[in-house]
Amino acid sequence: NPAVALADMTGYVFETAVSENSKLVGAPLHDGFPLAEEHDVVITGLVRNHVRLPGSARREIVREGDILVLEGAAESIEQFVGTARLGSGDPDKQVELLGGSMEIAEAVVPVGARIAGRSATDIRLAYRHGVMLLGISRRGRSFRERVRKLQILPGDILLLYGAQDRLE
Repeated sequence: NPAVALADMTGYVFETAVSENSKLVGAPLHDGFPLAEEHDVVITGLVRNHVRLPGSARREIVREGDILVLEGAAESIEQFVGTARLGSGDPDKQVELLGGSMEIAEAVVPVGARIAGRSATDIRLAYRHGVMLLGISRRGRSFRERVRKLQILPGDILLLYGAQDRLE
């Protein structure tokens, strides 16, 4: 599949919450760098209370509820998130999120798409369409903005999560 091959070669910018049972809680963020590196993932930032902390925030102590900003291939990020026990700390919630007809899909934004020039927040992607934007890949570029607030451009590869019928 050419889309999957393309996504494997490009890095996503991805945000994930830190759960209470994460291996990273209570330690400086830079302590998580070696584990991330083992999975070919880079921790590029930390969001706390809806504000991205300056720089890579490497000396900040990671807290439950913080959001890590990661870069890497989709599969690498998925493996790192599992190993570091990131995301929801509630096993019932994880089962609910992963069960049923929910899935992850990649989509390339074509020229002229209505989403081009707007963010997932602007179009209320999750509320109106029941689809969450998990990550964006843009020709290997890094971003300072939050993923959901980032202006989407033609050629971007979006990592989306939602019900199978919503992603088709």
